[in-house]
Amino acid sequence: MVASSGTSLTTEQIKLIARFTKNITILYDGDAAGIKASLRGLDMILEEGLNVKVVLFPDGHDPDSFVQSKGSSAFKKHIEENKKDFILYKTQILLKEVGNDPIKKADVIREVVESIAKIPDSIKASVFIKECSGLLQIDERALLSELNKMRTAKAKKEEQQRQQQNNRFAEMPDEPHFFDEPVELEPHVAKDDAFQEKEIVRLLLHYGSRMIDWDGIANTYIGPFIIAELSDVSFDHPVCKQITEIYRREVENGVLPDEAYFIHHKDKAIVDLTINMLASKYSLSENWYEMHRITVNDEQVNMKATILGAIFHLKKHKVGKMLEDLRTQLQKADTEADQEILLNQYMRMKKVEKSISDFLGSVIIK
Repeated sequence: MVASSGTSLTTEQIKLIARFTKNITILYDGDAAGIKASLRGLDMILEEGLNVKVVLFPDGHDPDSFVQSKGSSAFKKHIEENKKDFILYKTQILLKEVGNDPIKKADVIREVVESIAKIPDSIKASVFIKECSGLLQIDERALLSELNKMRTAKAKKEEQQRQQQNNRFAEMPDEPHFFDEPVELEPHVAKDDAFQEKEIVRLLLHYGSRMIDWDGIANTYIGPFIIAELSDVSFDHPVCKQITEIYRREVENGVLPDEAYFIHHKDKAIVDLTINMLASKYSLSENWYEMHRITVNDEQVNMKATILGAIFHLKKHKVGKMLEDLRTQLQKADTEADQEILLNQYMRMKKVEKSISDFLGSVIIK
Protein backbone atom coordinates (compact mmCIF):
# COMPACT_ATOMS: atom_id res chain seq x y z
CA MET A 1 0.00 0.00 0.00
CA VAL A 2 1.24 3.50 -0.87
CA ALA A 3 0.06 6.80 0.65
CA SER A 4 0.27 10.04 -1.32
CA SER A 5 0.56 12.03 1.95
CA GLY A 6 -1.69 14.78 0.67
CA THR A 7 0.39 15.55 -2.42
CA SER A 8 -0.70 15.28 -6.03
CA LEU A 9 0.17 12.10 -7.87
CA THR A 10 2.87 12.62 -10.50
CA THR A 11 3.64 10.80 -13.75
CA GLU A 12 7.02 9.73 -12.36
CA GLN A 13 5.31 8.14 -9.33
CA ILE A 14 2.86 6.31 -11.59
CA LYS A 15 5.68 4.95 -13.75
CA LEU A 16 7.48 3.79 -10.63
CA ILE A 17 4.36 1.93 -9.46
CA ALA A 18 3.97 0.43 -12.96
CA ARG A 19 7.33 -1.31 -12.54
CA PHE A 20 5.75 -3.50 -9.85
CA THR A 21 2.10 -3.82 -10.90
CA LYS A 22 -0.37 -2.89 -13.62
CA ASN A 23 -3.26 -2.75 -11.15
CA ILE A 24 -3.93 0.25 -8.91
CA THR A 25 -6.70 0.51 -6.33
CA ILE A 26 -7.45 4.00 -5.02
CA LEU A 27 -8.83 4.15 -1.46
CA TYR A 28 -11.10 7.10 -0.60
CA ASP A 29 -12.71 8.28 2.60
CA GLY A 30 -16.32 9.43 2.53
CA ASP A 31 -15.62 13.02 1.44
CA ALA A 32 -17.72 13.31 -1.74
CA ALA A 33 -16.33 16.73 -2.68
CA GLY A 34 -12.75 15.51 -2.35
CA ILE A 35 -13.50 12.40 -4.40
CA LYS A 36 -15.02 14.40 -7.25
CA ALA A 37 -12.12 16.86 -7.25
CA SER A 38 -9.61 14.03 -7.62
CA LEU A 39 -11.35 12.17 -10.45
CA ARG A 40 -9.82 14.15 -13.29
CA GLY A 41 -6.33 13.76 -11.85
CA LEU A 42 -6.62 9.98 -12.06
CA ASP A 43 -6.82 10.13 -15.85
CA MET A 44 -3.02 10.24 -15.97
CA ILE A 45 -2.96 6.72 -14.49
CA LEU A 46 -5.08 5.53 -17.42
CA GLU A 47 -2.62 7.15 -19.83
CA GLU A 48 0.12 4.89 -18.50
CA GLY A 49 -1.97 1.83 -19.40
CA LEU A 50 -2.73 0.80 -15.81
CA ASN A 51 -5.96 -0.73 -14.53
CA VAL A 52 -7.58 1.54 -11.96
CA LYS A 53 -10.19 0.60 -9.37
CA VAL A 54 -11.78 2.71 -6.63
CA VAL A 55 -12.84 1.79 -3.08
CA LEU A 56 -14.89 4.05 -0.78
CA PHE A 57 -15.01 3.81 2.99
CA PRO A 58 -18.07 4.62 5.09
CA ASP A 59 -18.62 8.20 6.27
CA GLY A 60 -16.34 9.06 9.16
CA HIS A 61 -13.72 6.53 8.12
CA ASP A 62 -10.52 6.71 6.14
CA PRO A 63 -8.31 3.63 5.48
CA ASP A 64 -6.38 4.13 8.73
CA SER A 65 -9.40 4.56 11.00
CA PHE A 66 -11.16 1.63 9.34
CA VAL A 67 -8.22 -0.70 10.07
CA GLN A 68 -7.98 0.57 13.63
CA SER A 69 -11.65 -0.01 14.38
CA LYS A 70 -12.45 -3.06 12.24
CA GLY A 71 -9.14 -4.86 11.91
CA SER A 72 -6.97 -5.83 8.94
CA SER A 73 -9.12 -8.81 7.87
CA ALA A 74 -12.24 -6.66 7.64
CA PHE A 75 -10.22 -4.01 5.83
CA LYS A 76 -9.08 -6.49 3.14
CA LYS A 77 -12.60 -7.92 2.85
CA HIS A 78 -14.06 -4.43 2.43
CA ILE A 79 -11.65 -3.69 -0.43
CA GLU A 80 -12.39 -6.95 -2.25
CA GLU A 81 -16.16 -6.57 -1.94
CA ASN A 82 -16.41 -2.87 -2.75
CA LYS A 83 -13.82 -2.04 -5.40
CA LYS A 84 -15.25 -0.67 -8.62
CA ASP A 85 -13.67 0.09 -11.94
CA PHE A 86 -12.64 3.75 -12.08
CA ILE A 87 -14.35 4.55 -15.39
CA LEU A 88 -17.66 3.01 -14.33
CA TYR A 89 -17.47 4.60 -10.89
CA LYS A 90 -16.72 8.01 -12.38
CA THR A 91 -19.70 7.65 -14.71
CA GLN A 92 -22.02 6.76 -11.83
CA ILE A 93 -20.86 9.53 -9.48
CA LEU A 94 -21.11 12.22 -12.15
CA LEU A 95 -24.56 11.06 -13.24
CA LYS A 96 -25.90 11.50 -9.69
CA GLU A 97 -25.68 15.28 -10.01
CA VAL A 98 -27.17 15.50 -13.50
CA GLY A 99 -30.85 14.88 -12.82
CA ASN A 100 -32.90 15.61 -15.92
CA ASP A 101 -30.69 18.42 -17.20
CA PRO A 102 -29.65 17.48 -20.78
CA ILE A 103 -26.84 20.07 -20.88
CA LYS A 104 -25.24 18.68 -17.72
CA LYS A 105 -25.65 15.15 -19.02
CA ALA A 106 -23.89 16.09 -22.27
CA ASP A 107 -20.99 17.49 -20.21
CA VAL A 108 -20.81 14.27 -18.21
CA ILE A 109 -20.74 12.19 -21.40
CA ARG A 110 -17.85 14.23 -22.77
CA GLU A 111 -15.93 13.99 -19.49
CA VAL A 112 -16.37 10.21 -19.36
CA VAL A 113 -15.30 9.80 -22.99
CA GLU A 114 -12.27 12.02 -22.29
CA SER A 115 -11.19 9.53 -19.63
CA ILE A 116 -11.72 6.58 -21.97
CA ALA A 117 -9.70 8.37 -24.65
CA LYS A 118 -6.70 8.32 -22.28
CA ILE A 119 -6.58 4.51 -22.37
CA PRO A 120 -3.87 3.40 -24.84
CA ASP A 121 -5.32 -0.11 -25.24
CA SER A 122 -8.01 0.15 -27.93
CA ILE A 123 -9.69 -3.11 -26.85
CA LYS A 124 -10.08 -1.89 -23.27
CA ALA A 125 -11.38 1.44 -24.53
CA SER A 126 -14.01 -0.35 -26.66
CA VAL A 127 -15.16 -2.40 -23.67
CA PHE A 128 -15.63 0.74 -21.57
CA ILE A 129 -17.48 2.46 -24.39
CA LYS A 130 -19.94 -0.42 -24.46
CA GLU A 131 -20.36 -0.47 -20.65
CA CYS A 132 -20.77 3.30 -20.37
CA SER A 133 -23.25 3.32 -23.24
CA GLY A 134 -25.72 1.48 -20.99
CA LEU A 135 -25.01 3.63 -17.93
CA LEU A 136 -25.31 6.88 -19.87
CA GLN A 137 -28.28 5.64 -21.92
CA ILE A 138 -26.75 6.77 -25.17
CA ASP A 139 -26.04 4.90 -28.39
CA GLU A 140 -22.65 3.20 -28.46
CA ARG A 141 -21.91 4.59 -31.94
CA ALA A 142 -22.37 8.14 -30.66
CA LEU A 143 -19.77 7.51 -27.93
CA LEU A 144 -17.38 5.96 -30.43
CA SER A 145 -17.80 8.96 -32.71
CA GLU A 146 -16.98 11.33 -29.84
CA LEU A 147 -14.01 9.17 -28.84
CA ASN A 148 -12.59 9.30 -32.37
CA LYS A 149 -13.05 13.09 -32.49
CA MET A 150 -11.10 13.51 -29.26
CA ARG A 151 -8.28 11.25 -30.41
CA THR A 152 -8.05 13.07 -33.74
CA ALA A 153 -7.99 16.44 -31.99
CA LYS A 154 -5.28 15.20 -29.62
CA ALA A 155 -3.16 13.94 -32.53
CA LYS A 156 -3.48 17.30 -34.32
CA LYS A 157 -2.57 19.20 -31.16
CA GLU A 158 0.50 17.04 -30.59
CA GLU A 159 1.56 17.56 -34.20
CA GLN A 160 1.15 21.34 -33.84
CA GLN A 161 3.19 21.31 -30.63
CA ARG A 162 5.88 19.25 -32.35
CA GLN A 163 5.97 21.71 -35.24
CA GLN A 164 6.15 24.69 -32.88
CA GLN A 165 8.99 23.00 -31.02
CA ASN A 166 10.84 22.42 -34.30
CA ASN A 167 10.30 26.07 -35.22
CA ARG A 168 11.76 27.17 -31.89
CA PHE A 169 14.75 24.93 -32.46
CA ALA A 170 15.29 26.46 -35.89
CA GLU A 171 15.63 29.90 -34.29
CA MET A 172 18.46 28.80 -32.02
CA PRO A 173 22.08 29.48 -33.04
CA ASP A 174 24.05 26.36 -33.71
CA GLU A 175 26.66 25.63 -31.08
CA PRO A 176 28.06 22.14 -31.62
CA HIS A 177 30.35 20.71 -28.97
CA PHE A 178 32.36 17.57 -29.38
CA PHE A 179 35.02 15.75 -27.40
CA ASP A 180 38.47 15.91 -28.89
CA GLU A 181 39.75 12.48 -27.85
CA PRO A 182 40.73 10.15 -30.71
CA VAL A 183 37.94 7.74 -31.61
CA GLU A 184 38.71 4.05 -31.62
CA LEU A 185 36.55 2.48 -34.29
CA GLU A 186 34.77 -0.84 -34.10
CA PRO A 187 34.73 -2.89 -37.33
CA HIS A 188 32.29 -1.69 -40.03
CA VAL A 189 31.50 1.58 -38.22
CA ALA A 190 32.51 4.75 -40.07
CA LYS A 191 34.49 7.40 -38.21
CA ASP A 192 31.72 10.01 -38.49
CA ASP A 193 29.15 7.56 -37.14
CA ALA A 194 31.24 6.80 -34.06
CA PHE A 195 32.08 10.48 -33.56
CA GLN A 196 28.49 11.72 -33.65
CA GLU A 197 26.98 8.83 -31.69
CA LYS A 198 29.61 8.93 -28.94
CA GLU A 199 28.88 12.61 -28.48
CA ILE A 200 25.25 11.77 -27.73
CA VAL A 201 26.37 9.17 -25.17
CA ARG A 202 28.75 11.69 -23.61
CA LEU A 203 25.93 14.22 -23.17
CA LEU A 204 23.60 11.58 -21.71
CA LEU A 205 26.23 10.59 -19.15
CA HIS A 206 27.26 14.13 -18.21
CA TYR A 207 23.92 15.95 -18.26
CA GLY A 208 21.12 13.38 -18.53
CA SER A 209 19.86 13.98 -14.98
CA ARG A 210 19.77 17.77 -15.29
CA MET A 211 16.42 19.53 -15.56
CA ILE A 212 15.65 21.54 -18.69
CA ASP A 213 14.81 25.19 -18.10
CA TRP A 214 14.62 26.56 -21.62
CA ASP A 215 12.17 28.96 -23.21
CA GLY A 216 9.22 26.86 -24.33
CA ILE A 217 10.67 23.61 -22.93
CA ALA A 218 10.75 22.86 -19.22
CA ASN A 219 9.83 20.37 -16.51
CA THR A 220 11.73 17.49 -18.08
CA TYR A 221 15.21 16.04 -17.86
CA ILE A 222 17.88 16.34 -20.55
CA GLY A 223 18.38 12.56 -20.82
CA PRO A 224 14.75 11.63 -21.63
CA PHE A 225 14.56 14.69 -23.91
CA ILE A 226 17.55 13.50 -25.96
CA ILE A 227 16.18 9.94 -26.13
CA ALA A 228 12.76 11.19 -27.29
CA GLU A 229 14.28 13.47 -29.93
CA LEU A 230 16.34 10.57 -31.32
CA SER A 231 13.52 8.01 -31.31
CA ASP A 232 13.62 8.01 -35.12
CA VAL A 233 17.40 7.52 -35.31
CA SER A 234 19.11 4.14 -35.49
CA PHE A 235 22.59 3.96 -33.93
CA ASP A 236 25.30 2.02 -35.81
CA HIS A 237 28.05 2.04 -33.21
CA PRO A 238 27.33 -1.21 -31.28
CA VAL A 239 28.13 0.03 -27.76
CA CYS A 240 26.48 3.42 -28.27
CA LYS A 241 23.42 1.55 -29.49
CA GLN A 242 23.45 -0.63 -26.35
CA ILE A 243 23.75 2.36 -24.03
CA THR A 244 21.00 4.40 -25.68
CA GLU A 245 18.67 1.40 -25.79
CA ILE A 246 19.30 0.70 -22.10
CA TYR A 247 18.74 4.38 -21.32
CA ARG A 248 15.47 4.40 -23.27
CA ARG A 249 14.23 1.24 -21.57
CA GLU A 250 15.02 2.55 -18.09
CA VAL A 251 13.33 5.89 -18.79
CA GLU A 252 10.21 4.05 -19.99
CA ASN A 253 10.27 2.18 -16.67
CA GLY A 254 10.38 5.45 -14.74
CA VAL A 255 14.09 5.30 -13.92
CA LEU A 256 16.70 7.92 -14.81
CA PRO A 257 20.04 6.05 -15.05
CA ASP A 258 23.10 7.98 -13.92
CA GLU A 259 26.77 7.52 -14.76
CA ALA A 260 27.23 5.03 -11.90
CA TYR A 261 24.61 2.79 -13.50
CA PHE A 262 26.82 2.34 -16.57
CA ILE A 263 30.15 2.36 -14.73
CA HIS A 264 28.98 -0.70 -12.77
CA HIS A 265 27.35 -2.43 -15.72
CA LYS A 266 28.21 -6.10 -16.21
CA ASP A 267 29.18 -5.53 -19.88
CA LYS A 268 32.84 -4.52 -20.02
CA ALA A 269 32.43 -2.71 -23.37
CA ILE A 270 29.75 -0.48 -21.84
CA VAL A 271 31.92 0.22 -18.79
CA ASP A 272 34.95 1.07 -20.96
CA LEU A 273 33.02 3.46 -23.20
CA THR A 274 31.34 5.08 -20.19
CA ILE A 275 34.67 5.79 -18.49
CA ASN A 276 36.10 7.04 -21.80
CA MET A 277 33.19 9.44 -22.32
CA LEU A 278 33.22 10.73 -18.74
CA ALA A 279 36.93 11.48 -19.10
CA SER A 280 36.60 13.02 -22.58
CA LYS A 281 37.35 16.69 -22.89
CA TYR A 282 34.87 18.96 -24.56
CA SER A 283 35.99 21.24 -27.39
CA LEU A 284 34.35 23.59 -29.83
CA SER A 285 34.63 23.32 -33.57
CA GLU A 286 37.78 25.02 -34.88
CA ASN A 287 35.51 27.21 -37.00
CA TRP A 288 33.21 28.31 -34.17
CA TYR A 289 34.90 31.63 -33.36
CA GLU A 290 35.52 32.44 -37.03
CA MET A 291 31.87 31.87 -37.87
CA HIS A 292 30.25 33.60 -34.88
CA ARG A 293 32.93 35.81 -33.33
CA ILE A 294 31.76 34.56 -29.92
CA THR A 295 34.13 33.21 -27.31
CA VAL A 296 32.61 30.34 -25.34
CA ASN A 297 34.74 28.67 -22.67
CA ASP A 298 32.20 26.20 -21.35
CA GLU A 299 29.61 24.12 -23.18
CA GLN A 300 27.23 24.65 -20.25
CA VAL A 301 26.96 28.38 -21.02
CA ASN A 302 24.30 27.61 -23.62
CA MET A 303 23.15 24.12 -22.74
CA LYS A 304 20.18 24.29 -25.10
CA ALA A 305 22.45 24.90 -28.09
CA THR A 306 24.84 22.21 -26.86
CA ILE A 307 22.15 19.53 -26.70
CA LEU A 308 20.28 20.53 -29.85
CA GLY A 309 23.52 20.92 -31.79
CA ALA A 310 24.50 17.33 -31.03
CA ILE A 311 21.03 15.96 -31.78
CA PHE A 312 20.65 17.70 -35.12
CA HIS A 313 24.21 17.04 -36.27
CA LEU A 314 23.58 13.35 -35.77
CA LYS A 315 20.26 13.57 -37.60
CA LYS A 316 21.83 15.45 -40.48
CA HIS A 317 24.57 12.83 -40.75
CA LYS A 318 22.01 10.00 -40.81
CA VAL A 319 19.91 11.77 -43.45
CA GLY A 320 23.05 12.30 -45.53
CA LYS A 321 23.73 8.56 -45.48
CA MET A 322 20.14 7.84 -46.52
CA LEU A 323 20.46 10.27 -49.43
CA GLU A 324 23.68 8.57 -50.49
CA ASP A 325 21.96 5.18 -50.45
CA LEU A 326 19.04 6.56 -52.49
CA ARG A 327 21.43 7.98 -55.10
CA THR A 328 23.06 4.57 -55.44
CA GLN A 329 19.67 2.90 -55.82
CA LEU A 330 18.63 5.47 -58.44
CA GLN A 331 21.68 4.65 -60.53
CA LYS A 332 20.83 0.96 -60.41
CA ALA A 333 17.05 1.29 -60.95
CA ASP A 334 15.95 -0.62 -64.07
CA THR A 335 12.44 0.69 -64.65
CA GLU A 336 10.97 4.15 -64.94
CA ALA A 337 8.47 3.33 -62.17
CA ASP A 338 11.26 2.39 -59.74
CA GLN A 339 13.14 5.55 -60.63
CA GLU A 340 10.06 7.69 -59.94
CA ILE A 341 9.50 6.07 -56.53
CA LEU A 342 13.13 6.49 -55.54
CA LEU A 343 13.23 10.06 -56.83
CA ASN A 344 10.18 10.98 -54.72
CA GLN A 345 11.84 9.46 -51.67
CA TYR A 346 15.03 11.36 -52.47
CA MET A 347 13.20 14.69 -52.76
CA ARG A 348 11.40 14.14 -49.45
CA MET A 349 14.70 13.40 -47.72
CA LYS A 350 16.26 16.51 -49.27
CA LYS A 351 13.50 18.58 -47.65
CA VAL A 352 14.29 16.96 -44.31
CA GLU A 353 17.97 17.69 -44.83
CA LYS A 354 17.22 21.33 -45.62
CA SER A 355 15.12 21.81 -42.49
CA ILE A 356 17.97 20.41 -40.38
CA SER A 357 20.54 22.53 -42.22
CA ASP A 358 18.44 25.65 -41.65
CA PHE A 359 18.81 25.00 -37.93
CA LEU A 360 22.45 24.11 -37.95
CA GLY A 361 23.55 26.88 -40.28
CA SER A 362 26.81 26.45 -42.09
CA VAL A 363 29.13 25.48 -39.21
CA ILE A 364 31.74 22.96 -40.36
CA ILE A 365 33.03 20.37 -37.91
CA LYS A 366 36.59 19.20 -38.41
